[in-house]
Amino acid sequence: MIPTTNEKLLSGSVAQNALASLEKKLQMLRDLVTAVAKGFKTGLFLYGSGGVGKSYNVLRQLEKLEVGYQLFNGRMTAKGLFRAMKAAQSGPTSTGGNTKSSTVSSTNTTLRSS
Repeated sequence: MIPTTNEKLLSGSVAQNALASLEKKLQMLRDLVTAVAKGFKTGLFLYGSGGVGKSYNVLRQLEKLEVGYQLFNGRMTAKGLFRAMKAAQSGPTSTGGNTKSSTVSSTNTTLRSS
């Protein structure tokens, strides 16, 4: 069956709404990352389907803000993440810039300001 013009418009509208919804969520994520990096919030834990841009947007926002960060990419236990964050407090950061430092654990993304 060949779709009608109205069906084509509807499917295009649905796609546009989905993209607008995703962009709204990613903007909220960038705002939360900024709040953590500037010390207005103490941390952020993200989870969700892979490939939607969680880690990418967190890292790009930290680079945009010129905030140093440590990246731990992979699955970690809570204890492993705690140890990594504790060790990162005294270690060098991945990027220069601000004296503030953030820790990013990716797969399920965790951001902590120090």
